[in-house]
Amino acid sequence: MTETHRTVQIGCGSRGQTHARALHDSDRFDVVAVCDLDERAARETADAFDVPSVYTDLDDALDTEEPTHVTLVTPATIRREVIADVLAHDPDSLLFEKPVATTHEEVAAVADLVAETDARVTVCHQHVYGEEIRTLGEWIDAGRLGDVERLTGSTKGGLYEHGTHFLHKLNWLLGAEPESVRAHAEWGDHPFDDWHAEVEPTDALVELAYPDDVRATLHLGPDAPGVPAQADTFWLEYRLDVVGTDGHGQFVLGSHASARFGDDGHDRVDVDGFDPDGKSTGRLYEILAECLSGERDDHPSDFSSALAVHRVVEAALRSADEDRAVAVDEIE
Repeated sequence: MTETHRTVQIGCGSRGQTHARALHDSDRFDVVAVCDLDERAARETADAFDVPSVYTDLDDALDTEEPTHVTLVTPATIRREVIADVLAHDPDSLLFEKPVATTHEEVAAVADLVAETDARVTVCHQHVYGEEIRTLGEWIDAGRLGDVERLTGSTKGGLYEHGTHFLHKLNWLLGAEPESVRAHAEWGDHPFDDWHAEVEPTDALVELAYPDDVRATLHLGPDAPGVPAQADTFWLEYRLDVVGTDGHGQFVLGSHASARFGDDGHDRVDVDGFDPDGKSTGRLYEILAECLSGERDDHPSDFSSALAVHRVVEAALRSADEDRAVAVDEIE
């Protein structure tokens, strides 16, 4: 018999709808309630996804429903205090959105909370479950590009907003974490209504030194090169090119993966948009359910992988400020 996990979702904004759909479509999570300060948003979400109960108070929802799993879809600017409130109710599992927080001090505070709990904590880095990125990863793992030598990527978002996703993808693709970071950053007026504006640069050039002399270079910000396939939607303008000894691969988020393999010709996989019908987010939940039921131990989007990403972000900011390469192990 399939084990199900009694679930409460906190946060019913636009991103919350993707989580609600993924949970609704899963047979491993039983969503018994949704909670949002905006009662109308909570009720509309409950009606759309057949959730029986609605709350506007977090403590009331968790005291009454006693969930084993909590999904938290609230702004990163208030992440620490809400995580503390949830963990005080001692769930078996907590999943929340990225970034972990918007300053390294807040990230460290959340890390302390996670260290003190027995709950499994997962961060919603769902990009790696999309077919375009998974396909590029399969080509790399199969050795079809040869030994990876360098990667070049760009995105229109900033270090916290988009960089955390991008760094998580790089670490996942390479199966490693960077050893050092060198960065140049520019601060200015953000062209978007961006809640990170006070704590992250407008534009950043970041070079990451991975083990075995693998180098990755990222341009993050509105001055990064455009990605024509996603030009109408700035937050999908992610592109990564991977050069290996035997080939070249690429993904464009929500568009395709393609590669040339030396003497083996070429390949291309087109995808039906970004996270279609919440499938990438749904795969993240499938893996989480397997972890909670003891079917596997590791989760590619666990808290430790997110913390590793934030250490790199902080190293990049320190590098830009101090005009030097920064070893990631300098960041606590």
